[in-house]
Amino acid sequence: MEIRNAIASEIPALMALEQSQKMSAHWAEGRYLELFSTPNSILLIAADPDLCGFVAGSVVLDECELQNIVVSANRTRLGIASALMRTFTGEAGKKGARRVMLEVRESNLAARGLYAKLGFHEAGLRRAYYQDPPEDAILLERET
Repeated sequence: MEIRNAIASEIPALMALEQSQKMSAHWAEGRYLELFSTPNSILLIAADPDLCGFVAGSVVLDECELQNIVVSANRTRLGIASALMRTFTGEAGKKGARRVMLEVRESNLAARGLYAKLGFHEAGLRRAYYQDPPEDAILLERET
């Protein structure tokens, strides 16, 4: 499996992957284009050999916010999300981030378990953060 920076021509594939996953953030094409035009953005893909996952976020000052992570439904539990997150955290550190933050649905126990294994800890709660269905978000963070 290869993890590398995404290229703009891959936006349609990124959108198709995230649309296939109900719980992922669904963005318009313009949101992806913004990531390519902002120097402190991070957009990594996992390919084996085709696109099987991606992670996106941005660094502001010394903090990095994970904004989206998606792994193909038929490729879960194979270490793809872990590999993406490790690379993402490393890239965030290279861009000056001292910590990485993210929100996760309270009911998403699989993702919360993954983040805990990667050293993230609870830093807060955002009530009714998610819609469809409405749900609280657990705020997680870790140092880079």
